[in-house]
Amino acid sequence: MIKIYVKGLKDGLHDVELSEPVNAVPDISEEFFGNIEVTGKLRILGNRFNFTGKVVCSANLICDRTLKEFVQIIEAEFSAAYIVNTSGSAIDDFVQEEKERILSKEEKYIDITDDVREVLILNVPMKKIAPDVNDMEFEDIYPEYSAKKNKKIDEDRWSALKNIKIN
Repeated sequence: MIKIYVKGLKDGLHDVELSEPVNAVPDISEEFFGNIEVTGKLRILGNRFNFTGKVVCSANLICDRTLKEFVQIIEAEFSAAYIVNTSGSAIDDFVQEEKERILSKEEKYIDITDDVREVLILNVPMKKIAPDVNDMEFEDIYPEYSAKKNKKIDEDRWSALKNIKIN
């Protein structure tokens, strides 16, 4: 679990630096390893808490071009807003409009585990390309499968078929 301790903090801006092992986050993708680093600012104003920060973690990915494993650092920014429930249902209606999450008065921590897991998973690139082949074309990586080289072979096959006469 990744939690920010908020009990007894005064109004104002507070630095947040957290580091948790990947296995502390339930249901995170298996490609992540090492520690999850969270840095940011927690702004407290009355019964409102706003966190804005950045999460960083390493991921073991498989290159879509070469099928070789490589490590990539996944970085993502996120923010979350919370409000302390002091007066019951009147706040509930307001919170739904503002997209703020509700905290009880007794809360000692703000749990950002779900936010961290979501932003990490959403920031894994769709195309996983290893850095050493990022600027290379397919023909440069695998010249034996190049379309230019195989074009002549295909033309020879089609030319043989052109000579067939069907009556």
